[in-house]
Amino acid sequence: MMGSFSISLHAQSAEKEKTTNLKKPINKDLIKEVIPQKTTLDTEDSFKFLGNQLLFQVKKRLNLTSEEEEKSQSKSSANKKFSFFGIEVERE
Repeated sequence: MMGSFSISLHAQSAEKEKTTNLKKPINKDLIKEVIPQKTTLDTEDSFKFLGNQLLFQVKKRLNLTSEEEEKSQSKSSANKKFSFFGIEVERE
């Protein structure tokens, strides 16, 4: 009986430590902006990505998208390199 009590007590103190660590303010001076590297898509992935982009543009023109979808689409389309049958195309 004592063994289970000490384990649960230890688990509770560990949870309190985690929650107190999360509440500390973050010093914004120490945060550095990380520039993501470009990802290279192979031929199949390139065609899928471009097909999804085309579908998104059609939905956007028909006003079937929300603002959240537009924001997420713009983030996902950045930093891509395409490869078509061994030829690499880089978007700027």
